Amino acid sequence: MDSIKTLNSITDTLLQSPSALSQSDRRQVLQACDRLRAFESPADSITRLVFSAHQLMALRLGIDSKLFDAIAAHVDSVKAAERNPEQSSESIPLNLSEIYESSRADPLLIRRIVRFLVAMNVLHEVDQDHFISTPFAATLVSSSPFSAAVIHSTHFTTVLSRLPEYFHANGWKCPDDGLNGPFQFALDTKGHYFDFLSSTPYYGQAFDTVMSMPFRRRGRDWFDFYPVANRLSVTNDSQTLLEYDFFQAQPVRGAKAYFMRTVLHDWPDKQAKVILGRVRDAMSFDSVLLISETLLPESGALLPSVISDMQMMGSFASLERTEYQWRVLLEDSGLELVHIWLPEGCDNARSLAEQPALLEAKLKSQQC
Repeated sequence: MDSIKTLNSITDTLLQSPSALSQSDRRQVLQACDRLRAFESPADSITRLVFSAHQLMALRLGIDSKLFDAIAAHVDSVKAAERNPEQSSESIPLNLSEIYESSRADPLLIRRIVRFLVAMNVLHEVDQDHFISTPFAATLVSSSPFSAAVIHSTHFTTVLSRLPEYFHANGWKCPDDGLNGPFQFALDTKGHYFDFLSSTPYYGQAFDTVMSMPFRRRGRDWFDFYPVANRLSVTNDSQTLLEYDFFQAQPVRGAKAYFMRTVLHDWPDKQAKVILGRVRDAMSFDSVLLISETLLPESGALLPSVISDMQMMGSFASLERTEYQWRVLLEDSGLELVHIWLPEGCDNARSLAEQPALLEAKLKSQQC
């Protein structure tokens, strides 16, 4: 078909210089690729989905075995020996025998991991037991935030894999207690997920790294579209750091504004009502509570939004909330939602997936 020839021609042209594309153009290309999945047969789709977990685990094995560290170290040593620091990593051939010595795994296991990574195009094979690295492989060294993302995600599969058992055991009811949910069921523990992270530095550090990655700071800052000057009069610009347990009484009373950013999505309504109640008790009639959180659309939610919702369910027995769910939660906590602030034009499922909303709440009228 002529259309197939045209598609292949466009693809070949784009692949000649992929780095030349702007961020906007690159995203449009990827979105076009996603649309082409309409040509997948059901068998194609199930095969892709079923085996995606294996690919992520292959990356995790490469990270934990220090394979990617060993590859990067060898590449760096070649560049240093040849006094050519600008040399492309993809031009430096690697021999498996040179990698064994620096990795913590036995040679057969390394060969099997490398074979998988070659099939994923993470590494490129040039001959038997000879390969070259790629820019992607270079991002998976131990010090990289991308390796932390893999560690965090693969550990979460422990919880995901037991969700069916959890729901069978709990009558297919949504979890509603942060201390008795899918995470506790999967790991057979009574502690909260945050307690686990505190007591397990390997996973705790990976979690902290992922939370600080640039993709987490999506969209515009709330104070760029909230009328700060009109609604909040700042009489003292000094800052005081104050340790605070939000399950206990709020120590600052009668403040003009209280602010929470991505706090409440970590807690189901049972605990979220307690947190909100502590703030409510400290608020005066002219106080406002500003909540920066994801706003899940009532319909048409995109994959990133629903993935986040499942993450919340698995880790914290909590959820990403729709406008209706936020209204009910605030109402049940003695507060009322006054306004939802979003940048101009942020009015569809895609924009909501990329831009946190700012919810403004105050005491219920009868409480003022």
